[in-house]
Amino acid sequence: MAWLGGCATVEQGDLDAWRGSPVAALETHPYFARMQMTRKLNPDGRESRTFLDTYDYVQCAGTREATPLGPVGVAPTMNRCETRRVTCSHVFLIRNGVVDEYAPIGACHTDASMRPRPAASESIKR
Repeated sequence: MAWLGGCATVEQGDLDAWRGSPVAALETHPYFARMQMTRKLNPDGRESRTFLDTYDYVQCAGTREATPLGPVGVAPTMNRCETRRVTCSHVFLIRNGVVDEYAPIGACHTDASMRPRPAASESIKR
């Protein structure tokens, strides 16, 4: 999705920060708490929790900016605009109440604000 430019970046350090964190840190994290979540048990015995993050963006001819649409968002008035849905599936693999792996799939980005909160994870982290 070239029209998003550099917005969709995943940093390995953000993914690694979740390894060994208790599932409680994930359940209470403000970024993930706002998303629809599905669970499934994998053949290897780990639980998958997938948090679906979906946004609609509008891009208009003559601009380089993508404007998030929301309840109060208004698309700029221009000659030619197009709306696109951008989706990221944040997949966490969990064993015995501890995060084994975090694997974002799709048009995803990560940053330090998405890492586990210290108070929630330090007491159990290995």
